[in-house]
Amino acid sequence: MKNLRAYLLLGTAMLLCPCHLPLLLGLLAGGVGGSAFARFLSQNTALVAALATAYFVFALWLGRRLLTRNNACPNPNANIQGGRRDGCC
Repeated sequence: MKNLRAYLLLGTAMLLCPCHLPLLLGLLAGGVGGSAFARFLSQNTALVAALATAYFVFALWLGRRLLTRNNACPNPNANIQGGRRDGCC
């Protein structure tokens, strides 16, 4: 359960991966039809792609960091004594 946030970030990063982005944007624009959101997507494709790529990199980094932190320190809320955490290297 504590890794849920990391897996959720990694899953959304996989959806917004730059290689999947053209397909996702096409499906999203087709799904919202002639709305203002579809018009925004079609007029600002480069901006949407840049933001999605930035989120992809951030979510991938943070998800991996959360997974490795959870594996490296089994008790992240341990008391700090002498500059080190008890039960954590």
